[in-house]
Parts: sequence; structure tokens; C-alpha cells
Amino acid sequence: MTPYILSDAFRLSQVSPYQSISDAGVGPKFLGHLTEGKHGRVVGFVAEWVPGARAAQPDDIDGCQKALGRLHALGIKLGDINKHNFLVREGHDVVLVDFEMAERDCPASELEDEMSALKSSLGEAGFRGGVETV
Repeated sequence: MTPYILSDAFRLSQVSPYQSISDAGVGPKFLGHLTEGKHGRVVGFVAEWVPGARAAQPDDIDGCQKALGRLHALGIKLGDINKHNFLVREGHDVVLVDFEMAERDCPASELEDEMSALKSSLGEAGFRGGVETV
């Protein structure tokens, strides 16, 4: 397992959700915090790298619904359901990433709305949320 290191300050909001879902089969495994020095402040975190994964496509809807459903079962709304936040592994297992907009303890109606919007979000032709490789 190769770790993936995130250290941007704006991503610190993602540390808590990653810790919460680490063993729930929802997202990459949370491996630890990055700190400034031995006893310094937390400046980022390390998560499992998901090798061979690709962004979800409309025909991955079943796996995406299962992954989002597992997150919702924890009472967490992803908040950004663009196709690039659903990584499909080679065996078609789906993991979620990018918890910057995630919210805990959301009402069931918000979770249902998010699930209902998933199919159309996976079909969007735009590149919103994607990573450009140069």
C-alpha cells in the first residue's frame, strides 16, 4: 500500500471524516496525521493510495449508490457528488474521496436528496472536480 499525502491547509477539514470512515469501507484507509515537528500542529494527513482507480461513469451507478449508502448509514453527507469523487477500483468496488464538503448528522431528507441527484451527477460531461495531468 503506497500512502497518498495531503498537506494543504484547506484539506484539514477532511481529516475527521477520513478517520470516521476509515474502517467502514467507504473511502481510502486513514493512515495518520502530518504535523510540524514532533509535537507541532496538524498540517495534513496521509491516506491510502487507490491504485488503478478511475473516475466513475454512469454505468457505475450501482457501486456508487452502495458506497454513498455506506457513507449515509454513518450519518454523513458527502456534499460534492461529482464523478471524480467516486473512484472505481479494478474489481468495480467504489471508494469515495474528497470529504471537504462532508457534513455529519444530516437530516434523512438531505441524504435522500443527495442519493437522488447521484445518477445525473455521474452523467455530467464536465471536468468539475477532475485532476488535470500535464
